[in-house]
Amino acid sequence: MDRDLLIIIIVGGILTFATYYYAYQSGKGLTLWADVSPENRLYYSISGIFAGLVFIYLFYYYVFYRKEKTKEFSNFVNVSMAFITFGSAMWVPVTFLGLSNPKYKLLSIFALLLVSIGSLLLLFSTAMEKDNNKKNSGKNTQWALAITAASIFAFHVTFLDLLSWGPGYLSMS
Repeated sequence: MDRDLLIIIIVGGILTFATYYYAYQSGKGLTLWADVSPENRLYYSISGIFAGLVFIYLFYYYVFYRKEKTKEFSNFVNVSMAFITFGSAMWVPVTFLGLSNPKYKLLSIFALLLVSIGSLLLLFSTAMEKDNNKKNSGKNTQWALAITAASIFAFHVTFLDLLSWGPGYLSMS
């Protein structure tokens, strides 16, 4: 088990869930849709749920399955997960801040940029660190699943959140 990564993900995850809980309990949760049209919200929701599920697999893969990591790979994973979890935790509060005072809107984009950079770094570092143990094809299957999961997650946070939601949010008055 990777204790350092477990701590990063648990702390960042608790902070993220707390901010989302606050958003929806405050009655302001619908404002987080920003400029996403009601007919597209279902697609964003399905993708977001799927991204959350694949993140659970990535959590398992990096913390429990990939016990042996090079120091460099471990550092990439830790930094990636820190960017993802803490950027995610920042997003709700800074988005509300930007909605109340437009001069702070770029902070929300910065939070999404952190998540996107973290997801892409995670994807590329995993692709470069392939477990080449030919005798154990199960390890290569888990690695391929991790690449697939990281790709799905990176697609959601980069294209739907940052590049699609972000410009609509910035254009809102």
